[in-house]
Amino acid sequence: MIRERRNKDKLASYYRKFMEEGIVDPNVHPWVAESWQRCRAMHLPHETMPKINKLSHEEIIAHQKTHEFIVKYVDGLYEQSKQHFNIHNLSMLLIDENGYVIKNYAMPFFQRIIEDIQGMRVLEEDVGTSSISVAREHNVPFLMFGPEMWIKDSHSGDACSAPICVNGKIRYIISFFSLDQNDLPYDLLLSLLMTMKYSIEQHLNMLEAWSINRIMMEQLPVTVYWLGKDGSVKYCNENGRKRLEGHERLEDVFLNYEHIPIKKALHGVATQRREITWITQDRTFEDITTVMPIKVGSEVESALVLSMSIEDLKTTIAHATGYSSRYSLYSMVGETMLYRLKPANFWRCSIRRAALPALTTISCCRASPVLASNVWHMAFIRPARALPLR
Repeated sequence: MIRERRNKDKLASYYRKFMEEGIVDPNVHPWVAESWQRCRAMHLPHETMPKINKLSHEEIIAHQKTHEFIVKYVDGLYEQSKQHFNIHNLSMLLIDENGYVIKNYAMPFFQRIIEDIQGMRVLEEDVGTSSISVAREHNVPFLMFGPEMWIKDSHSGDACSAPICVNGKIRYIISFFSLDQNDLPYDLLLSLLMTMKYSIEQHLNMLEAWSINRIMMEQLPVTVYWLGKDGSVKYCNENGRKRLEGHERLEDVFLNYEHIPIKKALHGVATQRREITWITQDRTFEDITTVMPIKVGSEVESALVLSMSIEDLKTTIAHATGYSSRYSLYSMVGETMLYRLKPANFWRCSIRRAALPALTTISCCRASPVLASNVWHMAFIRPARALPLR
């Protein structure tokens, strides 16, 4: 939430009034006031930081390992923005959905002033009102001024926090804290926060999509290669790894590499559903192959190879269409009408046909319906009750 710069002396007077008299000034932000009242009801200490829940050293290492994929990404964002953190005396926290600090990106002077809080839980029930708790409670970015925080020792700095959401659910929180109150450019601070929030969310969404695609690629009966512009293998699924047999480049394995339309794809020309033989020293693979160029903007940066064994394709089609007889012997039971002439009357006979073992060959060989019908009639007829034709 974007907020106008507030007078710190007035905010401090609102804080004292609430602490001494329990009265919330109407000028206090409603979300802050609600949090103050909850903290008061929980009897949280407000002078100094209380002893709060913290993971052990081993648990902190395991915690960071669990979230390694996001820590590495945030490390890169921090390095790119480090100049702004230095100029404005900013510290940053990466927090998980349960409120535990995964990593503290504090500058050296902060490390001397503020205890390293990696592994600490910083929820409202632990540290009281903070930008972290408000952002988590209302699922919005929030800028909080020093005197609005519950812990008095924190009044010397301002903070802003933003939830990191995937599919509408909070996965992480990033939080900035600064001791530079007088000249802190809030617009810059919020722009940096929102940029990092959006970037991390996009990264997590792409990771989710990539994970789903990777599972699909591993399960499908297809050989997949993603090749860089230099022909190097950037990714291959299990089938691809089996064919490579430990090698890192296709040309090191396939003797006819030059005749496979990979270079055409890297020059922007697609090849779709073409029958291609992949030849190695030990064997050959008869495949239906598609090679597609992958563009970034207007430039081709890589190529994607999807190749399926013709034998596997035949098997898949056979499973889909069914390659066994559609009819069993038991299904060849029915009724037919035979008419025979009797003096002055026609009689209709209901004849039930049953299967004979001797006719198994006819069934399995898919004999013509006419031939099969004739054989059935000649082979077995169980007399049925004669019904008069009306």
